[in-house]
Amino acid sequence: MRRLEREKEILRQERDVSRRKGGGHLLTTKQMGFLFIEDHRGEFPVTRMCEVLNVSPSGYHAWRKRVAIAA
Repeated sequence: MRRLEREKEILRQERDVSRRKGGGHLLTTKQMGFLFIEDHRGEFPVTRMCEVLNVSPSGYHAWRKRVAIAA
């Protein structure tokens, strides 16, 4: 039962991320995907959003460091 509940939660998160990404327009560039992740990282796990948006977690974290340095 626990395994099924965990799988259900993962599917719910993936569904919710997919709904909020605006029908795919955020996938036009990786940077837009990273911005989406940054805006929603309090709602969903970063690794789950990276999976759904097809970007690497390490790429996202490297992007965050570059943006923080540039800001």
